[in-house]
Amino acid sequence: MITQIRKLRIHRRPFIGLLIAMLGVFCVRGAAGAVYYVDDDAGAGGDGRSWETAYKYLQDALYDSALANGDTIRVAAGTYTPDKDEGGNVTLTDRTATFQLINGVELYGGYAGVPGANPDERNVDTYISILSGDLAGNDEPNFVNYSENSYHVVAGSGTDATAVLDGFIISGGNANGDGLNSQGGGMFNDNGSPTVTNCTFTENTSIAFGGGMYNYSYSSPTVTHCIFKDNHAGNYGGGMENDLYCSPTVTACTFSSNTSTNGGGIDNFINCNPTVIDCTFSNNSATIGGGMTNWGSSPMLIKCTFTGKSATENGGGIYDNGSSPTVTRCTFSGNTASLTGGGMYNYNGSPIVTNCTFSRNTVSQYGGGIYNRGDSCPVITNCILWGDSAPTGAEIYNLSLIHISEP
Repeated sequence: MITQIRKLRIHRRPFIGLLIAMLGVFCVRGAAGAVYYVDDDAGAGGDGRSWETAYKYLQDALYDSALANGDTIRVAAGTYTPDKDEGGNVTLTDRTATFQLINGVELYGGYAGVPGANPDERNVDTYISILSGDLAGNDEPNFVNYSENSYHVVAGSGTDATAVLDGFIISGGNANGDGLNSQGGGMFNDNGSPTVTNCTFTENTSIAFGGGMYNYSYSSPTVTHCIFKDNHAGNYGGGMENDLYCSPTVTACTFSSNTSTNGGGIDNFINCNPTVIDCTFSNNSATIGGGMTNWGSSPMLIKCTFTGKSATENGGGIYDNGSSPTVTRCTFSGNTASLTGGGMYNYNGSPIVTNCTFSRNTVSQYGGGIYNRGDSCPVITNCILWGDSAPTGAEIYNLSLIHISEP
């Protein structure tokens, strides 16, 4: 039973992916497999067919030239905002403008572009391509001057795995509007499952859900080698929110210094069962679930590290409510909670915890390592609990019958 209830969102964005697909039928399409080029140092009037004639604005490549399956867009180092183009498909300073991904189109950042000796040289750490929601170019730290920023910098709604976003920094999203415009400052996915690789989501915010990325209603993106850092959500999922039947695969990602009321790093709500592998959750904070919160969800966590997270109430590392995650070969170390469950808090669920380590987690009341209450019945096998701290139940505190398997 889930004791905390959230109001379901019923306002739905039009099915953008379908709209784009329909537009493609009426457009003169380039040959499948074509490559288009974008460089913010380019002059006006380019056709995107080469670096020398590159599009200046990314939206022109997305709207005008990349509607055929198999197309690739190469984006040079620079900063690109979704409200600018030459084709008249977006409006300057329009906060609803977003970079909508398209099935069959692969979008790659990190190219040297025309200023480089080899424009096709690609290094995402050297040639930094930024997709920014800062429409006025005046952002300051701690989300100052964000009032005119885009609601969603990038959208993957209605897409499948053939829509690729690779090698970008996504920043400056401010989802502070009504309905779905209150969710997903960095990236918004409604019934969309794009492929997202080598991207950094940083300094995005939402007043409700998913500061860095919001996955809604059967969205299951594949997210690999990404960083979620310094994002904020007012209610749930500072780094990432998975909401209603979403099961993304998240591999080799880092969630650090994200904040929210629930789930500083990731929040999973109602039958959201992501697979999270080789990920690090560090220094995230929330009222409940500094690293992760699960509500009626059963994620699979493999070889993940939860460290330095804090909860002002319960669940420094993970907070489970009516959830039964499978947690294997994970480490919970140096997490804190003001009340209970420094490493893990379980309420009315049956987590399976195997080959994990809980160490140096701290609370002010009960269960420094693990706290179980209600009808929780976790199965804890071959785990190490040492050096955790609490006035009562330093390693494990139980308010319910549990079964601990022998090694």
